Amino acid sequence: MFLFLNKQIKEKGQVMVTMVIFFISITTIIILGLTNPIISHISMATSISVSKESFYAAEAGIEDVVYRLKMGLPVATSQVLAVGNHSVTTTVVDESGGKIITSIGEANDYFRKIKTTVILGEGVSFHYGLQVGTGGIEMSNNSRVNGNVYSNNKIEGSNGARITGSAYVSNFGFIDNVDIGTSGGDAYADRVTDSNITGNLYCQTGSGNNKSCDTSLPDPPVQDFPVSDVDIDNWKAIAEAGGVINGNVSLSSSSSSLGPVKIVGNLTMTNNYRLTINGTVWVTGKIYTSNGSLIKLSSSYGSGSGILLSDSEIKVSNNSVFQGSGTAGSYVMLLSTYDGGNIAIEIDNNAGAVILNAQKGKVKFSNNAGAKSVSAETVELYNGATIDYDIGLVNVNFISGPGGGFDIVGWREI
Repeated sequence: MFLFLNKQIKEKGQVMVTMVIFFISITTIIILGLTNPIISHISMATSISVSKESFYAAEAGIEDVVYRLKMGLPVATSQVLAVGNHSVTTTVVDESGGKIITSIGEANDYFRKIKTTVILGEGVSFHYGLQVGTGGIEMSNNSRVNGNVYSNNKIEGSNGARITGSAYVSNFGFIDNVDIGTSGGDAYADRVTDSNITGNLYCQTGSGNNKSCDTSLPDPPVQDFPVSDVDIDNWKAIAEAGGVINGNVSLSSSSSSLGPVKIVGNLTMTNNYRLTINGTVWVTGKIYTSNGSLIKLSSSYGSGSGILLSDSEIKVSNNSVFQGSGTAGSYVMLLSTYDGGNIAIEIDNNAGAVILNAQKGKVKFSNNAGAKSVSAETVELYNGATIDYDIGLVNVNFISGPGGGFDIVGWREI
């Protein structure tokens, strides 16, 4: 009897164990069935999140290159940038009429690739407060540039000289005794001495600066001037087509309008004269403005800009003022083709909404004179002169003018 009962108990125990194992197996299958999709969804969500991070890194790389092209800053044909904890590799390839930019973002071995095409747009691009050729820049007596500066030779300062943006010097040139940057602003040159740099300092040799040289970047390349000889010839042709005045033109104590016109002689404005420019004015001789003269564009220019051009010297003094059409983005450009060691454009006491261009000569400022942007072979800034760069000069549209700048025509993931 005892053996019979023991056998029944054993059989019941085996059945119980079998049932427990069965239920554990079923439960495990159910749990795995529920867990695997959850894990899969978590993995998928993580992948999507990381993939988005690589996409945003690629976008950041493209935006950095496009910004540099728009602003005329140096752009490497290939570079790797850090974006947070991730990286992006950008490449720039020239093509007819523009550039192709490719950006590959990487985040934890996830890659996204974006391609952008930019072409030359309408207008002339003045990317810098100062852009100077091999003659270089001399700054002294609290002179100031509110914007970026590019020189193909040197930037030499003294007595409180300051550049609020970044400063670039090519041709193995140098920066000496200049404060660069406010909340930012980098310095790029082969040699930098006795200067205070707010941002990064990229140089091969340096001494007396507030920080050591970062030698990881090469010197900036030589930068071309914004206006070509072909552009100037086109503007002269437009002026001449409007008519020709033979002999000197002297304007005083009244008002009138000019342009488009070619003046074979000098143009002089004095004693608060008010001149309205209706079209491009080409003067074969000298241009003098003084004693409160006002030179402004006709309202018909709208957001366009106009040109006052001389084959000789231009001198602006005694509170002469230049004004656009009254619409934002409108400027007067004083352009001298004067080629020689003497001064091509001299500004003394105020100037206003004016762009100065003397790509073959020297521009000199004194006595708190100013301008919006200057391009010249040589520039001298004295006695509190100030260049106050306007971001609108990235793309200036001159009436019947040439092309310049960059426009985006394609932006897609590949």
